[in-house]
Amino acid sequence: MARKAYRMLSTHMAGPRPGALRQFYMPGMSSFPNMVRQTFYRLFQWGGQAVAPVNQSQSWGGVTLSPDLALSLSAVWACAWRYAKTISTLPLFLYQSKDGATSTRVTDHPLSRILYEQPNANMTAASFWMSFVIGMMLWGGAFARKLMIGGRVVALEPWRPEFVTVYQNPDDGLRYRYAPNGVEYIDLPASEVFAVLDQTIDGLTPVSRIKYGSNSMADALS
Repeated sequence: MARKAYRMLSTHMAGPRPGALRQFYMPGMSSFPNMVRQTFYRLFQWGGQAVAPVNQSQSWGGVTLSPDLALSLSAVWACAWRYAKTISTLPLFLYQSKDGATSTRVTDHPLSRILYEQPNANMTAASFWMSFVIGMMLWGGAFARKLMIGGRVVALEPWRPEFVTVYQNPDDGLRYRYAPNGVEYIDLPASEVFAVLDQTIDGLTPVSRIKYGSNSMADALS
């Protein structure tokens, strides 16, 4: 699903003179899309629609809110971990559809062991899915690298969502860049990444609860 970035053009039609408030916001809003696109092109020469994770968001009152700071709120802490601990302890079974109408549980498929018992050598299924759900609650999405041998998935390596950048490559479509230390990075196509989005607007990038709830959370912190 390759997408190309196009320069935004604006046209003006004869009409009534805009109000004072509209005149104030119009110059900034008309140039904002192009400024953002040019900034992305400087950071990522291969795609103008890169979307970095929302790790900090500033409220209208000037409070800089991060997921760690949000977790210091008792309500956020209780809700996030209740979801994570509950979902992580639920069994995740693999089913196979035979005739399109009925499904049977499959236990001898390699993915059944990965999803239900042990996603990787270092984590149990419960701890893996707990970290996955926490990423969905705070950043709006969770990601894991598919470790494969001969085209077969043998393990899932979880990625910290705060270091994942989603972007579209005009040549080969959706890609994920993972830079945990800010210097070295892993860049993979969507076929090699297991991504689950909790909230999304465009169907590709996650929507952060921290970003859209920053004002109410900042009021609770003050």
